[in-house]
Order: sequence, then C-alpha cells, then structure tokens
Amino acid sequence: MKMKNGKDFIIISEDKEIKVHKLILQARSELFRGMFVSVNDNSNRVNDYSDKSNESLSYFIKFLYYDEIDYGMKESIYDDLEELQDFYQLNERSFLRDHIDNLKSNF
Repeated sequence: MKMKNGKDFIIISEDKEIKVHKLILQARSELFRGMFVSVNDNSNRVNDYSDKSNESLSYFIKFLYYDEIDYGMKESIYDDLEELQDFYQLNERSFLRDHIDNLKSNF
C-alpha cells in the first residue's frame, strides 16, 4: 500500500488513522523495531493500545520525526508523552524526557 509522502504504516488511535513511515518508527522505538523485525506480518496498520488520546499520540509521533516538542501544548499532555515514551520503548538516544523536564520546570 502506497500512501501520500511515502508513508507506509498506519497507527489507529481513537478510530483515527495516523500515517507514518515504518523506518522512523523502527529507528526510534524498540517496540516497533521488534514488531517489524521479528514478526513476519505484512500488515501496514496497528491499533494503538496505549490508552492515550489521539492528540497526545500525534504530539508523540511528531517528536519521533523531529526530536522537538511543541511548547504550546497543554500541560496535561506532558505526562502522556512520558508514558508513551515508556510504552513504545524509545531508544536511549531519545531526548523526550529531557524536553518534558524542561517544560515542567518552567511552570
């Protein structure tokens, strides 16, 4: 399945689809790396079971792509991002926790 901008994978969250690149997910998340490497499944979609809002998941995916956090997001999303980091097993090179700690210290 070929999607816009070469995106080749879909994460389904709250009945909404977030189109992403498998390569980005695999490079940034131990969970996805394991899923794509060790599971011989040609599926191009997965349901999000993190129990986080679509908004939180969208911010998280944006972080995976750009290593940046939107400083205008609601404070309630910070905790969700920390939990998503653990849920999706971000690799050690991720700076998400550092970004969140900086944001929280400014409040």
